[in-house]
Amino acid sequence: MVAVLLMLPAGPITVAAGHAFGPVVGVLVAALATCLASCLPFLLGRTLLHGLVARRLARVADWPVIAEAVRRSGFQVVALLRATPLVPFPVLNYLVGATPVRLRDFAAGSFARMLPATIVYAWLCSLLPDPRQAVQGVGPIPWGLLAALAVLTLVVGVLAHRALRRALAAAREDVVAAAEARRAASGRP
Repeated sequence: MVAVLLMLPAGPITVAAGHAFGPVVGVLVAALATCLASCLPFLLGRTLLHGLVARRLARVADWPVIAEAVRRSGFQVVALLRATPLVPFPVLNYLVGATPVRLRDFAAGSFARMLPATIVYAWLCSLLPDPRQAVQGVGPIPWGLLAALAVLTLVVGVLAHRALRRALAAAREDVVAAAEARRAASGRP
């Protein structure tokens, strides 16, 4: 959890869990630890750091649209944000804490999106005699597998980015309609 609070990558934890506990227990340990660890900065962004995070987000022109999208479809938007490389995971944990998303939707969306990568990394690293080989490579097959995973990650990221843009466009329509309704109700043009 300290790694997540300090905004360090969780990948080494997943590699270590797969190597130390094997593929099944390693996936369970890494997935649960990563998901629980992401909830701590989320809760900090919702409580102690809410003012700071909200002030930063207020500077973002599309913030009302993003907040509306998260309010409407928290699980889906969190999972989509996790699938796109727009914002690093550690930063995203704090930022999403300032949105109206429920903790359960944040945790479930995070878990659902992190689980496939956790399974792959923990399983692959459980097969290695030395976890350092995860970055050193052990021949053409692992490098080919890593290249295939990189391409798959890119494709998923592009598809998720498109879905996220559609969700934001729908939320933008609602925000504009609500603003027009408030303006009409107040009698201002």
